[in-house]
Amino acid sequence: MISRHRLPTVSALALATLVGSAWTTRYLSAQPAAAPPPLEPIFTQTVKPFLQKNCQQCHNADNLSAGVRVDHLDTSLEDRHIRVWEGIRHRVRDGSMPPKGMPQPSAAEREATVEWITRAIEIARLRPSPKNGLVRRLTVAQYRNTLRELLQLDDDLTESVPPDAVSSDGFVNNKDTLQLSPLLLESYLEIAEKALNRSIVDPTQKPAIQKFRMDLGESINKNPLTEELILGANSLLLENKDFTVTELTPKKPFPFGPNPMRTKYRFIEGYQGNDTVRGWREYDSIYHSVFACMRGSNGYPKGKAYSAVPSGLLLRPAIPNDETFEADGTYGPKANFKISLRELPDHGRFRVTVTAAKYNDGLLLDPGATPRTAPDALTVSEFKAPLTLTVKQAGIYQVDIHSPKRSDKAPAPDTSRLSEGLSASWSFNGKPDGALEGKASLTDSPFGQALALQSDADALVVPRHEALNVGAGDFTVAAWIHPKQLERGAIVSLTGPGRTRGWYLEMPDVRGMLRLQ
Repeated sequence: MISRHRLPTVSALALATLVGSAWTTRYLSAQPAAAPPPLEPIFTQTVKPFLQKNCQQCHNADNLSAGVRVDHLDTSLEDRHIRVWEGIRHRVRDGSMPPKGMPQPSAAEREATVEWITRAIEIARLRPSPKNGLVRRLTVAQYRNTLRELLQLDDDLTESVPPDAVSSDGFVNNKDTLQLSPLLLESYLEIAEKALNRSIVDPTQKPAIQKFRMDLGESINKNPLTEELILGANSLLLENKDFTVTELTPKKPFPFGPNPMRTKYRFIEGYQGNDTVRGWREYDSIYHSVFACMRGSNGYPKGKAYSAVPSGLLLRPAIPNDETFEADGTYGPKANFKISLRELPDHGRFRVTVTAAKYNDGLLLDPGATPRTAPDALTVSEFKAPLTLTVKQAGIYQVDIHSPKRSDKAPAPDTSRLSEGLSASWSFNGKPDGALEGKASLTDSPFGQALALQSDADALVVPRHEALNVGAGDFTVAAWIHPKQLERGAIVSLTGPGRTRGWYLEMPDVRGMLRLQ
């Protein structure tokens, strides 16, 4: 039993001895055969005499040729002298110094000097860099992420800190741009204090929770406020009869304290007495704390961008359009609903729940579809003669109009009066009266040949004559235009210095807008 316990111990000692021997062998074999010679003796015996004999007469305190001085160099190889030593090594190695016409050192002297300078620079570069106390701070993003990881805090408290500077390489984590000033250090400490205050929980203090609900709908508020709700100029508040605000008591698995909204306010609003002096007014209602506000703009096809309907508040969407550079991508109504509050908690978690659904906003029926008529609906099938219809009850009504089918063939033009009172006219049937410039060309149209323009440089240039001066009175320009997707084109220009544009067609977008100058 004893021998069985001793064998592992001996084996372990032997393994340790083998490992130690192998490590000692590797360590001994890695040692250099001899230490390198020191710098001072060789500098005194070889390098310094070399500099005094070949360089110092032109590069000294009194004669700084090329701005270089060598009489003060020594074996310390200060950081500010390393560039000078590198220049000396380069000049001595390639033989450019001493210059031609001066006594030249031997090849052995050059080699010994270059070898010493090379070894001295290597030793100098291995020195530890001096510590000057520079503190590299965290970037704003790093500081924000550190607070989030350490304190599990989702709040961003670094919004008040100026953004980090961007280095020449395009990075914000460059040490040269991350210096810590006393003012920035104070801001970092204030942010840390705020983060700790939000993260440290007082067990004797219950969290405060505020919850309210806003319901929207046409005339759902049976007891609306009699006074007018005011929230600044152009606030576009929804009428109080069309929304209600109710404070609710939330259900939580932990104890909490209620945080009711403030309802009592005292404002200088309106006039009192003889309607010339503003006076204080007192209000006591939650409707002076929570407001239903409308934003956006009205437009075709429904007029207003919003409407109160029995089931809620209808927000009409904007109609998308082709994307055009520097142009709005939508047209029509633009609805924007928001809830404005007098005050909110300074910080905390907020949850917003919205109930929404698609609403059939009286869309036009497709041609051929059978309308579902209500008992009181008015249906008109013939428009041959004027009709008078009586609407029995006021309200919102939908009107569906379908135009009869028309032939795709263009009507024959009436050219009987085209030549009356004209100052000038241009016909393209045959040879045009003028010169075509750019990519302007003639093309067929329902009215004969027409002028085709593709860009601003295209034009029909006509000679000047007195009849084209229409004066300052009213005049009429008549033309048949078939626009495509183009920006602008000069229809008719007048010859002369600087070529004056006469008729100028401009289409700033592809929605059918047309401008004729």
